[in-house]
Amino acid sequence: MESGYQTSFLTRQDIKRPILSSLSFLRAKLGANPSFGWWSLLEGKKILNKGHRWRVGDGKEIDIWKGPWIPQITNFNPRGGEVEGLHKVSQLIHEGQWNANLVRRLFDEEDTSRILAIPLSKFHVRDKMVWNHTKCGTYLTSSGYRSARDYKKDEGLRSKPVGESSTRDSEGELWSK
Repeated sequence: MESGYQTSFLTRQDIKRPILSSLSFLRAKLGANPSFGWWSLLEGKKILNKGHRWRVGDGKEIDIWKGPWIPQITNFNPRGGEVEGLHKVSQLIHEGQWNANLVRRLFDEEDTSRILAIPLSKFHVRDKMVWNHTKCGTYLTSSGYRSARDYKKDEGLRSKPVGESSTRDSEGELWSK
């Protein structure tokens, strides 16, 4: 039976096409005429971009200057300018340990202490992208919600989320831990 109108569904192929053609979802662009679904995904990506960072393994994947890779810094990137010839975090590691003398020469005291506190694996594991707002590094919807709320507060946009009851004061009622 034909309903008289067409419905369209977002298929796995539809999702993969724009993401893969942009190399990475975190680098994907909005485009000229985005669907509401794609626009919504890219709005959520703003939160992901503010909360993800690299977990250092062998350092071969991580750009020193554009990381993001240093925990406890707002944007997870070192302060200061780039140094010619140094591009990857692996260049700061020697025989499974931080090259502390090089790190001290390149970065200010605060960044140096944070970098040297990053544990390195003895097993030459690959670098891994993690979500900074959970201990395990895995993105959880509840942590994304909290992060989005906190980012809005930081930007001075203190508004109730759409659809939230005006009597609900605590996120604990909405998200259980």
